[in-house]
Amino acid sequence: MARKPHLSEALAGARRRTDELFGLLAPDALYDRPIPERHRNVFYLGHLEAFDGNLICRGALAMPSFHPEFDKLFEFGIDPPVGRLPEDQPADWPSLAQIHGYNTRVREAVDRALHAAQSGSATQNHAARNRDANRRPRDLSSHAGSSRRSGNSRARAWEWLRMG
Repeated sequence: MARKPHLSEALAGARRRTDELFGLLAPDALYDRPIPERHRNVFYLGHLEAFDGNLICRGALAMPSFHPEFDKLFEFGIDPPVGRLPEDQPADWPSLAQIHGYNTRVREAVDRALHAAQSGSATQNHAARNRDANRRPRDLSSHAGSSRRSGNSRARAWEWLRMG
């Protein structure tokens, strides 16, 4: 039977696949807007890391942000005027180097937070088992959301933190 990947392995795999997908685009295409009503591609380059950082680091663990402006920008994007198509220009967005730097720092913060949470969780679980050897493990089946079935590693990571 295949070993289920550790949370950090699953997240690293999801990041590799994401990086591969964005690597398919020419750098200039990252500032394109293929669908007029949607954000430029560059938004999505920072969006996944902002999602992880905002939910895991700031949401679940109340850690301070190192770049609140990028957290907000890549969470929501640049909204168009009401009733109109987006009017933002490529120059309104950070450079690729700035976004990659932001992503690297967010990934490092998330990895440290997950490692600390997993280490603490393992220690707590071990102590609880020693304290009450007859106690049955809690039933986590009620927490098994659709992300677990769909293979979405980022959503699984968030579920893992919520179950804590």
